[in-house]
Amino acid sequence: MRSAILKIALILLLPIAACNSDNEKINPGVNPETDNTTAGTDGNTKEITGFNISQAQPIDSTDYVIYPLSVSENDDNDNGIIYKSSGRSSIYHNIIFYNLITKKYHLLNNRKMLITTYSVKDGSVDYPVNSAVNQSSRYIYYKAIVKDYNGDGKLDMGDPEYLFISDLQGSYFKQISPDDMNVATWQEIPKKGKILMELTTDTNGDKKFEHEGTSIPYVYDVNNDETAKPVFNKPFTDSVSNLLKQQWGKK
Repeated sequence: MRSAILKIALILLLPIAACNSDNEKINPGVNPETDNTTAGTDGNTKEITGFNISQAQPIDSTDYVIYPLSVSENDDNDNGIIYKSSGRSSIYHNIIFYNLITKKYHLLNNRKMLITTYSVKDGSVDYPVNSAVNQSSRYIYYKAIVKDYNGDGKLDMGDPEYLFISDLQGSYFKQISPDDMNVATWQEIPKKGKILMELTTDTNGDKKFEHEGTSIPYVYDVNNDETAKPVFNKPFTDSVSNLLKQQWGKK
């Protein structure tokens, strides 16, 4: 009798064990001791079936390598989960930082975003997102889209790119450029603790940043927790504009 009861109990437990095994399989790469992030979803997105882990890139002078993440090729991107435009490199939705010594790892951040470029180099040239990370800086720079500015229901290249930074371990990820302004280029002045950037605005209110015109210089102080500020104030730029009209305007 006891033997029969044990057989029945084992039969009942088998489906539970199988469910636990399946749950472990659909969460690859999660370190239960260090991972404190959760996958976010919203009502406008379709189910995502998987993601791609790109080739590891070592971060010089650190114990870390990074693994950029993109959604699998066969997943539907109509709702803006990920966006890949024709003729450019992949755009990523997150990056894993892995410590080769401690074997611990974490995501760069758990917010919904598209990372279009990342680099430690100056942004005067639009380095491709998959360029080698060659550390000569205290920071890693990211151009990322995080806001549906044009209101089309998704994040894509029609929305402004903001400038973010983190340390070389992928911690302290934060936005340093102002909202609703598109980052064109940036340049770090390490000895002065400043980051200079050129920003463009939606000049005519059509929710686009493609108009011809001059970019606006901004400066970020790395010792200050505020976002970047304009280099020149409005009274000064107005006076320059008026001087230009006086000297070169039509008579």
